[in-house]
Amino acid sequence: VSFYLVNEENSEFYMSDCKPEGFDRFINAEIENAIESGTFAWAIREKRPLFISTMDGSKKLLLHVLTTASRVRGMFVGVLTYGEMDVPLVSLSLMSIILLHSANALESFELYGMVKDINLQLEKTVAERTEELEISLTQLRHAQKMEALGRLAGGVAHDFNNILTAITIASEVNLQEKKLPVHVAKNLNEILKASERAAGLTHQLLAFSRKQVVKTKLLNLNSLTTELNKMLSRLIPTTRGRVRPT
Repeated sequence: VSFYLVNEENSEFYMSDCKPEGFDRFINAEIENAIESGTFAWAIREKRPLFISTMDGSKKLLLHVLTTASRVRGMFVGVLTYGEMDVPLVSLSLMSIILLHSANALESFELYGMVKDINLQLEKTVAERTEELEISLTQLRHAQKMEALGRLAGGVAHDFNNILTAITIASEVNLQEKKLPVHVAKNLNEILKASERAAGLTHQLLAFSRKQVVKTKLLNLNSLTTELNKMLSRLIPTTRGRVRPT
């Protein structure tokens, strides 16, 4: 006996098993002849046991399609010598029942494989979505922290700006005094310059907290770098007189 199954990729029949060994070449040749003559297609359409003679006429082939309600799964091939042709009808009926259940089992295995692949894909998708959700939650927590920090910076900037306003007004009022000593006027001007620089810092804090509209403008990179150098020299710790890399 031999079994042919249908290749799922190209829908062609191929031999999957042959007993006893050594008959595969003989059976393949007979099946190729049956395909060319149209007998193989006839056996598929009939869906019942069919007997055909071999090419040399010395044997008989028993063909029975393996099919389900949805499609053809394969073909059973049996080889009988003359004198062994008296196969009881009950045996043929029993064989038909067995082959029908075998075809259904093949389809069940295929469906199980499909369901298993779908489950694996779903598990992979769930794992990916879970990872994306964790990343999103981390980003959300970070955004919430930055928002809280921005609110704090905005509140500090407002309070600091109120203090600077008092310092600026007091300095300007004192500068209007007549007969003001030169060194005092110089000190007051330095106070006003420092207040202006501090006011610029408050504007940056307000922009960071999104409580002030940011307007783009042209900048002098040299002066900006100089100002940043003054600030960074106080923020970045030094080692042996040099800036420590971070």
